[in-house]
Amino acid sequence: WERVPFICFKYNDEEIPLIKFIQSLIYDYDYRKSDNANNLEDMPNSIYVLRDYDGTNLGEFRHNLAAYRAVKVTGEGGVETISLP
Repeated sequence: WERVPFICFKYNDEEIPLIKFIQSLIYDYDYRKSDNANNLEDMPNSIYVLRDYDGTNLGEFRHNLAAYRAVKVTGEGGVETISLP
């Protein structure tokens, strides 16, 4: 063959590329993947200081932090992060 055959398949009648519809989803996926990678990289290098934690154990704290990105505390409680070198 002198040329590779190229067959166009229309996605829609207006011939708008499919990438126009999913580009924002791709950007969001890349952002979240990058953010998750950064968080996983930083987690072992941090120590959490808990005051008046409204939970039963540290396993629950780690689960809530990973799943909800939030922790519930009572009264004057709080969570501080100490970064290790």
